[in-house]
Amino acid sequence: MQNKSWSTKRPDASASGDQALRIRTPEEALRAAADLAHGCPHAGALAMALGELLMNAVEHGNLELGHDRKRELIAAGRYDLELARRLRCAPYAARRVVVRKTRLDQGRGQGWAFCIEDQGPGFDWSRWVDRSTVDADAPCGRGIALAQVLTHGELLYSGRGNRVCLRLDAD
Repeated sequence: MQNKSWSTKRPDASASGDQALRIRTPEEALRAAADLAHGCPHAGALAMALGELLMNAVEHGNLELGHDRKRELIAAGRYDLELARRLRCAPYAARRVVVRKTRLDQGRGQGWAFCIEDQGPGFDWSRWVDRSTVDADAPCGRGIALAQVLTHGELLYSGRGNRVCLRLDAD
């Protein structure tokens, strides 16, 4: 498996298709999502889902911008400024999100696993995985539900809530 920082070039995958990337910014998260989805079934929907999960890891995990605070900043028109400030300031500036793409060829079947881990304090993910409680009109808070709907994959959180794996069957 390759493990390197995100770059503007599509990372080379090993013969098995496994790869690992380190991400710091929202822009890197969105570009990496597209690269990671490349070669997978339903790549467009998968890229959107991975983008949501990676953005959550950057914004809510590493930069510790909670849901309520993000909503306040958006309403005040200061979200982008705060995001940029935190990307420059300790302890946030040194943090990275690691995402690993692994080809699954055994056990329950073939497919892909995308595991994302941030260096933030974690969160109580259980309130966000129930799609019936998501406010579709809210300015934030839809990423996890959107990732589930777009992929129909299995989403598993672990650790203190700073690690999520999306498992997709090959179909």
